[in-house]
Amino acid sequence: MQFGNKMSTLCGDYLLGSVCKALAEFQDANIVDMVSKGIGDTIESLFLKLNFDDEDHYRKYVYLSNGSLLSKCCRAAVSLGSNKDLVNSEHIVENWAIQWCQLYNICENINMIAQQMSMEESKSKIFNPKHRFSPTENFLPHLQILRTHLFSTRVLLADISTQFPKNNNQSNEVISEMAELLYQDAIVNLNLCKVF
Repeated sequence: MQFGNKMSTLCGDYLLGSVCKALAEFQDANIVDMVSKGIGDTIESLFLKLNFDDEDHYRKYVYLSNGSLLSKCCRAAVSLGSNKDLVNSEHIVENWAIQWCQLYNICENINMIAQQMSMEESKSKIFNPKHRFSPTENFLPHLQILRTHLFSTRVLLADISTQFPKNNNQSNEVISEMAELLYQDAIVNLNLCKVF
């Protein structure tokens, strides 16, 4: 236990030191500030408890745990570029990254619930073949809330994608396709949950 704690602390220090060194090489205080804020938000999320029922709390948790760092890094990458159209779109790219994280986490949570329901279903068949599995109260409310989050986030993501500069249609198509694949995966798992 002690050895594991020491190793994880040392690895964390090494990774943080590497990040700081790489950021310093950009010689841009704004980049350092943005990424530092993202790292700080990630640490803050460790002290929050995930709550599906409160949409504001859920979105804040996802933003702090994943969305903040990704959005700050995307914004930093765009600000370092030489394309003026992209530089003017820093906030659009940052907002898209936040919504992308929201969609990804919603899909992951739906997949997790589908797997848990599948495991419960298989147990019920093994131990009592006559007993038809009915989802526990813990699953269904979360599933309904996540379903609502899923549709609203997909709409937001699509709206933001239309605001991207039109100078690179291939990239825009790839971005849209990635979001659609995630969404379709979530729909499959929602339908799987209905079967259970």
